[in-house]
Amino acid sequence: EATQYRGGAADIQVSFPVACQKDSLADLVFLVDESVGTRQNLRNLQNFLRNITAAMDVSYNCTRLGLMSYSDRAKIISFLNSSTTQYEFQEQIQKLSIQAGKSNAGAAIEKMRLEAFSESSGSRRAQGVPQIAVFVTHRPSTDEVRDMAIQLQLQDVTVFGMNIQGANDVQLEEIVSYPPRQMVSKLESYADLEAYSKNFRKKLQNEIWSQISTRAEGMDLDRTGCMDTKEADIYFLIDGSTSIQKKHFGQIKEFMLAVTGMFSIGPDKVQVGAVQYSHKMKVEFYINDSSNNVNLRNAILNIEQLKGRTHTGEALDFVLSIIKEDRKHRTRQVPCYLIVLTDGRSTDEVLKPAERVRAEQVTIHAVGIGEA
Repeated sequence: EATQYRGGAADIQVSFPVACQKDSLADLVFLVDESVGTRQNLRNLQNFLRNITAAMDVSYNCTRLGLMSYSDRAKIISFLNSSTTQYEFQEQIQKLSIQAGKSNAGAAIEKMRLEAFSESSGSRRAQGVPQIAVFVTHRPSTDEVRDMAIQLQLQDVTVFGMNIQGANDVQLEEIVSYPPRQMVSKLESYADLEAYSKNFRKKLQNEIWSQISTRAEGMDLDRTGCMDTKEADIYFLIDGSTSIQKKHFGQIKEFMLAVTGMFSIGPDKVQVGAVQYSHKMKVEFYINDSSNNVNLRNAILNIEQLKGRTHTGEALDFVLSIIKEDRKHRTRQVPCYLIVLTDGRSTDEVLKPAERVRAEQVTIHAVGIGEA
């Protein structure tokens, strides 16, 4: 889950319309390479998109679909909030055309992150709706993809990749979510897309179902919409580096107070820990330090900014070691969440540490602070 903090946490919820099935609640954006070569390849690509989306409950409240294409430049054909019916999206698919040019996938991924998955374009990231991207290409990218992919994944967008014969395996593994062997589908040609569409649609539905189930785990929504979370471990990883302005660091603390105020804090309820980092690491409080909401609030208010360089990757590994140690003292396994509050300007490698955290069944929520 990733969002940009704007002075409150009332929109941080896990909810979905009762009219939607769990596998029909998502914000799904397709990013396709338009340099497909022949009209038949284009028709195969269009049929694939039709088959994938035909069984989805496309509506404003359930599944929202977006469509992008790229070669030299990327363009958004349909925003998440512009095609709110099945018929409207099928019409957008018809707008795909054959475009020659370089494969600037990195720039396309960045445009997708900044525009296609923005709140103004229809993203419901702040409401806990799964964010999913499907990347389709048959050739290597001519620009850098790794850094763009890291930023997209830190916004909690789950990325699937379609490798049609000639794509670069290493680049695709950098683009897709973890684990890459499950997220990349390899096909011999565009002609194989239509036959594969049913299997791929099932893969998407399973991912959506899994994410919704994970978000809902341990939570009951009463009739007023309030959350009664039974047990969970929540860790805050706070960017205290010099790049965070004083007012934005204050926003971080306000955000923490707002989020933790939604839960009942205690040993057999929700437990909260916090680590602040720059190029130094500091445990602000361990997960079992606060026995109630009042103690936790005081601990948050006492946090002072460290300053220094931004080592987010190192901080992820540091907090993971704490999470592993804390788990030894839980009598049973409970949902575990890591909320990373940062401006996104890390000076070290982030993707692999983030993968190590996710591999331990920790759900990462990245929250952009300031201009992130």
